Amino acid sequence: MITVHDRTVTVFTANGYGALDTEIINPQVAETIGGDYSLTFTYPADGQLADHLLLENIVAAPTPTSQLRQGFRISQVRTELDGMLHVTALHVSFDLAANLIADTFVVNKTPQSALAQILGAAQYSHGFTATSADMATVASARIVRASVLAAIMDAGAENSFASRWGGELA
Repeated sequence: MITVHDRTVTVFTANGYGALDTEIINPQVAETIGGDYSLTFTYPADGQLADHLLLENIVAAPTPTSQLRQGFRISQVRTELDGMLHVTALHVSFDLAANLIADTFVVNKTPQSALAQILGAAQYSHGFTATSADMATVASARIVRASVLAAIMDAGAENSFASRWGGELA
């Protein structure tokens, strides 16, 4: 079931504004490890829930890699001449791209402790948590003026979680 929710919702067990299933066309989840995680679909502009397909609202959808429905924040809605809405939504974890870390120095920590410090160093409070597989790596990283998402995922950055501790974001 694919449902649309208010932008402030964080749990997707209810139906929100309603289920899009009867009118949604070609919903596709794209997931690249350490990169893109998005949902795209088409929906009739005069469809029952079209008024709720607004920027920043959330669409909850099943994904090929998760048993639970995942939240995707609407980032683009294009209305075409054929009367269809083309919607693009990014996984809610991409909200961390707008939350900066001013400065934090992770010193000799395990992956789980490092993740906790990185998430705790965010400029704005958030509801995100992270867990790490049982890895014994102990490392350090100085993170200055970086988004929380980049501090975790950017394998090309010298002082990111991905480059110092390794692993993949799931």
